[in-house]
Amino acid sequence: MCHAIKKKRRVGIEPQPCPFCGEKARIRRIAPKKYVVYCTVCTACTPFTREYKYDAIEQWNYLQMDALRLEDYCETGVASVAFSEATPLNQEKSSAFYCESVGISFCSQEYTEAVITMGNRYMFCDVCSMYGRIYHNKDICDHNTDIQFIGCEREHGYLKAITFKCGEKTVILSADSESKRILVRESYN
Repeated sequence: MCHAIKKKRRVGIEPQPCPFCGEKARIRRIAPKKYVVYCTVCTACTPFTREYKYDAIEQWNYLQMDALRLEDYCETGVASVAFSEATPLNQEKSSAFYCESVGISFCSQEYTEAVITMGNRYMFCDVCSMYGRIYHNKDICDHNTDIQFIGCEREHGYLKAITFKCGEKTVILSADSESKRILVRESYN
């Protein structure tokens, strides 16, 4: 009964225009009880499917607020960065690997965590972890190491790469459209 009331309250919610290109967004059912919202012009879409279309719309509309503001949150200070489901590049021991998502904890008190995930070609940011708890088990560096945010690279407003400095190590997270995962590269100066 509570679920029915909650669902009824959401009737009438519509997807907002694409936060990246400003064009119209639509909802699509890709399987039974699996909905996504996507832009009709660019490749932007919600990174996870939702059981109910209203949840997918809320997820999409939340991108409006935070997708283009990652720099603002990072500049308050980065407490930790961790990766989920790390897969080595070319099955060898390497300083590069793929991951499905990245969790960033900030030093500010207002917002504490962001989750970075891949769409079709670009990365998406959810500052308040609305996409759900994703298990991040590989830290960017030891807990005592100072993490500095260097910057974001964008292509037509889309998030393509994020760079951090951790002690002597530089870490670059970049969108890999071929694998539809995040590519993480580490280098030492």
